Amino acid sequence: MSTHTIAPGTSTTHIWDAVSRPPATALKQIKGGRLTGMTDVNPQWRYRAMTETFGPCGYGWRFDIVRTWTTPGTEGQVLAFSEVHLWWRRTDYGNTGPDDWQGPIPGIGGSMLVTKERDGLRTNDEGFKMATTDALSVAMKMLGVAADIYAGLWDGSKYKEEAVAPTVQMPRRLSEAKKPEHDDTLALLERSVAEVNAKAEAQVTNSFITEAQRKRLFGIFKQSGHTKEQVSAWLASGGIESSKQITQNEYEAICERLADPRPLL
Repeated sequence: MSTHTIAPGTSTTHIWDAVSRPPATALKQIKGGRLTGMTDVNPQWRYRAMTETFGPCGYGWRFDIVRTWTTPGTEGQVLAFSEVHLWWRRTDYGNTGPDDWQGPIPGIGGSMLVTKERDGLRTNDEGFKMATTDALSVAMKMLGVAADIYAGLWDGSKYKEEAVAPTVQMPRRLSEAKKPEHDDTLALLERSVAEVNAKAEAQVTNSFITEAQRKRLFGIFKQSGHTKEQVSAWLASGGIESSKQITQNEYEAICERLADPRPLL
């Protein structure tokens, strides 16, 4: 039985709410490299969530690989990039024909194609496949797939290196909870918890992008046709003097705009 059954029309976020939190079995810990201890989402869970929500791939949802390209990195390394367009179809939106597709949602992902290791350069023959998988995850999260990971509400994600938002420890049993002496004490506690959670969420949203995200941004810039001066002037018009000042909340919009060949200003 599908774990993503939704009631059509109940909310504009009913798809998002149905697929936003992956189960613990779909989370895997990264055990090597700079991101050791972080958690990533198994791609197969994303595909299952899409299938349970929309139908089989090719019928209820599909994707097109728009383009792939490479960008040279430092010390002989090479990065692989892939851009996909994600489409989906839902009959509860009034779509009945085989060509009634919604979308596309663009997604750009990257991976290492040639990596420098202790013994020299190593070629990854799955570099473009990994880049496409990354691009699909970027596009799918716009529908809410695994959104709690990217929002810092679950066990972390591929790109997040700051601590996740703090949680409030609740009593395991009602008998462990102390009854407030006055009714307004409970209201004060609820307001305090809400304020802590709001500040924590804002801290995650406003945290700066990681080095991995900066490398991906650089790869998009190299393929965009924009000059360094044009990009710098465009970022400066928004109060950003360096890529290190880009926040997680701004990151995806900047990536999409840089990928657009139209003049920035």
